Amino acid sequence: MGMNDTETVALIGGGHAFGKAHGACDSPPCGTGDMQGKGPNTFTSGFEGAWTQIPTTWSNLFFTNLFEFEWDLIEGPGGEHQWTPQAKNLQENAPDIFMLTSDLALRHDEKYRAISESYKNDLSYLDEQFMHSWYKLTTQDMGPLGDGVPPAQAFQSPLPAATSSELPDFIPVRAKLQSLIDEKPQYRALFVDLSHNNFGCCCTDYDGGCNGSFIRFEEEHKESMDILEKVKVNNPEASYADIIVLAGQVALEDAGSDPIAFCGGRVDALEKTDRTLEPVVYDTRIDTTSIVKDRMAVKGLTPHQGVALEGKPTGSQALNNQFFVDLMAASESGEQGSFTDEQFALVQDDKLKAIVESYATNEEEFKKEFVSGWSYLMNADRFDGPRINACDGVNTVTLQQKQGDETSGSIMQKMAGISAMLTTVATIAVFSS
Repeated sequence: MGMNDTETVALIGGGHAFGKAHGACDSPPCGTGDMQGKGPNTFTSGFEGAWTQIPTTWSNLFFTNLFEFEWDLIEGPGGEHQWTPQAKNLQENAPDIFMLTSDLALRHDEKYRAISESYKNDLSYLDEQFMHSWYKLTTQDMGPLGDGVPPAQAFQSPLPAATSSELPDFIPVRAKLQSLIDEKPQYRALFVDLSHNNFGCCCTDYDGGCNGSFIRFEEEHKESMDILEKVKVNNPEASYADIIVLAGQVALEDAGSDPIAFCGGRVDALEKTDRTLEPVVYDTRIDTTSIVKDRMAVKGLTPHQGVALEGKPTGSQALNNQFFVDLMAASESGEQGSFTDEQFALVQDDKLKAIVESYATNEEEFKKEFVSGWSYLMNADRFDGPRINACDGVNTVTLQQKQGDETSGSIMQKMAGISAMLTTVATIAVFSS
């Protein structure tokens, strides 16, 4: 969740100040009649009990109990192992409370113990830390919230405001990018990979994205950034973020992609953040196909978009459906060959395989979905408030147009703008279904 130790302990202890865990019996549903599974017969986690003696009142009693009692391991009524307090002396009974093993870890871990003791000794300190931690927990996946809310916090990776309300001229930017590719066609793959990786982690939780160009701080992409510096030096008013995205677009269109809408106006982050480029680590017990599907969903891509993007060109290759033709051939032979586990997983699932097969036989459909998915990734974090995307229907001019010429540049860019709008509508439909 991206929490530090102080926040983690505050959320555990503050969260356990209220309510209880439910594990009324070891064979749910518990109870009979109208009260089956209700009230004292509720079963959820399987653990049973409240953490404090006043579970409907805010307090730091969780931390007091944590240190003032010794704890015995028992099997609760729900069949789960949990901890019960020992009576302090023979004259009084132990309170009817419990702890989880993870709760007791706060007492025995050196760092967590110090933090927990500070909350035990100072309720006002817990109040303050829980307030900020709770706000972070409940808002970090919401993106920009608009007016009437606290200013952007560090955990939201805020970006600086644009230095000008006017967009730079992207025609010379595109021209320079095209000249670099013309000189060295292998730059196409560098630019495509840089743009794709610039998307970072995931955008359905509003973390990551191309705005900010955080990728330029990563040492592994220094070669690509050094090349793009040749573009930046002649176009200082253009942000690195816009140059990176446009570089990928120019490379793809040079490789044979359908026209892609470009939406300028990104800004550059002032410093590196670890939040946007942290890889998602999956349990090794999860099969590869499930991982591939999850990655698509986390990025906000439809299955058709996600599969199409696997066909992005490498090296100086053209953008075509040959990847899918070869993948279907590998599937039919049962030999994975040079395909990665993630790529071969596309033909291990019936639904994904049907998409692969459709692209193998219909290059036009593949290119349409590729542009749809690519446009979504490049613009997914261009927020205009929490629900509106600033790039909806926008297509910034990047090609020099002859006066009265409606047959090439302007028509292509208008078509790309329409494609961008349809991408947004399709993505909203998928999220709503």
